[in-house]
Amino acid sequence: GFSFNRVNFSSWTSYLNTSMTLSAAAKEPVKATSMDVDEQKLSYNPESELNVVSYDKSESVNESFESKLETVNQVVNTLSKSFDARIEEVNKNQDDIKSLLVKQNSLMEKHNTYIRMQWAHGHCEMGSFQFKECNDYHNHNPMNSTKLAREAIGWFMIGKGMLISRKFVMVDFDSYARKKEGVSETGRSEFRHNFKGHLRKLIGKEPRVEKISNESFSIWYE
Repeated sequence: GFSFNRVNFSSWTSYLNTSMTLSAAAKEPVKATSMDVDEQKLSYNPESELNVVSYDKSESVNESFESKLETVNQVVNTLSKSFDARIEEVNKNQDDIKSLLVKQNSLMEKHNTYIRMQWAHGHCEMGSFQFKECNDYHNHNPMNSTKLAREAIGWFMIGKGMLISRKFVMVDFDSYARKKEGVSETGRSEFRHNFKGHLRKLIGKEPRVEKISNESFSIWYE
């Protein structure tokens, strides 16, 4: 009985050793697998993946912002060109209006001048004076400036001037000295001065006297 128990004990011991060996062997792949997983966990860097994702998102946001900015710039440029065109058109219209107003004012001025001329042509006796037409040492009867003024205004109305005769003078022939002196430049100058004053009262402005030669003059509205 003693040997049987010993044999059984030895077998039992051998069985336990074998079981333990198999159990250890069975556990080795699990450990290895666990170590692989741990290494993978250790090698996995979530911050790196987050950075990649963040970089991708930043690129996308930048591209979207640049695209929108380009669109905004295009819209601004289009509006700016349209606005500049509108301003240019408004300025052109203003220039056209100014030109039209200038022409209208010019026409109104010419119309008013013509109306004034018509009135003056019918009232030439106003402001008239006496003068004489004579050659050297030849006396003629005094004349009234009404007819001469009407003739001058008629020329003014068609934009022309009138020649002033060298024979028209202001001479006081009651003076013996003047009778002896005859027609002088002083007498002619006095006549031109009085004739301009007569026309100024009629047409509302002093006409222009233009010298043609030493003794010849013409008179113009402007």
